[in-house]
Amino acid sequence: MADRRIVTVGIGGGGCAIVGRLAALAGGAAPTIACDTDACSLAASEATVRLQIGDELTDGFGAGGDDERGRLAMEAGAARLIEAIGAADLAIVIASLGGGVGSGGAPAFLAAAREAGLPTVCFVTQPFSFEGGQRKSVAARALERLAGSAEVVICVPNDSLFAEAPRADVKSAFAGADCILGGAVLALWQMLARPGYIRLDFGDLRALVEDSEGVCAFGLGEGIGEHKALDAAQRLLGGPLLHGGNTLARAKLLLLSIVGGPDLTLKDVGTIMESVAAAVRPECRVTMGTALDDAWIGRVTLMAVVGERRARKPPVEVAPAQPEPAGAGAPVLERA
Repeated sequence: MADRRIVTVGIGGGGCAIVGRLAALAGGAAPTIACDTDACSLAASEATVRLQIGDELTDGFGAGGDDERGRLAMEAGAARLIEAIGAADLAIVIASLGGGVGSGGAPAFLAAAREAGLPTVCFVTQPFSFEGGQRKSVAARALERLAGSAEVVICVPNDSLFAEAPRADVKSAFAGADCILGGAVLALWQMLARPGYIRLDFGDLRALVEDSEGVCAFGLGEGIGEHKALDAAQRLLGGPLLHGGNTLARAKLLLLSIVGGPDLTLKDVGTIMESVAAAVRPECRVTMGTALDDAWIGRVTLMAVVGERRARKPPVEVAPAQPEPAGAGAPVLERA
């Protein structure tokens, strides 16, 4: 079973930071591209390809939180970014919403990718509560645009990322968040790109989104050593990304990827699935798969994508047509 070519693209400062962390964790195995207007942001990224856009709009700086400027920069540079991605089977697009290039550029790129026939998965973070209404409004507008262009949108609130370390200093807190998100995207890439005996692919992910309300929640758990399977399950189920299990308790749809090394056993898989089954409703539809990575010996990573089942609209009953009275004229429309 051959790997699929899946390229991960970070758009804007936050996206570039996450993709840079992914590149460091993957050791060059995952193709990565950082795309931004800010030359300093690109210089700091460890992505394998760095692409600057919007020179004429920003003079090499950021978009100043202006999502419209971010959109214009990306519309001018989208063709170059698609060219840099090349003949990929899928692009995973990463952005932090609420600012300029991520909020304006990511939707613009996804629209261009859709027109070019490139399938996309979008992984985004939402602003902190303390960042105020303006950034939340920009993020909400961007999320609505993303949902109209990407096949799959996975959304992680920043507030959840910092729930585990509320007293950490700012530098440590943000470094920890980038590490969590880089690991999350790596797990997503492994699920989609790596072979497995029970395989999940883009079709499974897209089917979950089509049957749900659209934007999905995300969870991550990892275990190392003798009790790696149980530890990974407990960290997934009790972690802040899934609000200590509350998200899973309400879930109607769950896609679970188990990433392990050649030493992954059926007992490990059974331990994980028993823990998950005890945390979800009996009617929750669970789709599970495994991905194997030779570097994951003695280690298990779990990645969950969670959705709410889309409500079915009741059939519309049409009353039988009544014969029109003789001599009736045009109907009178009353203003509501």
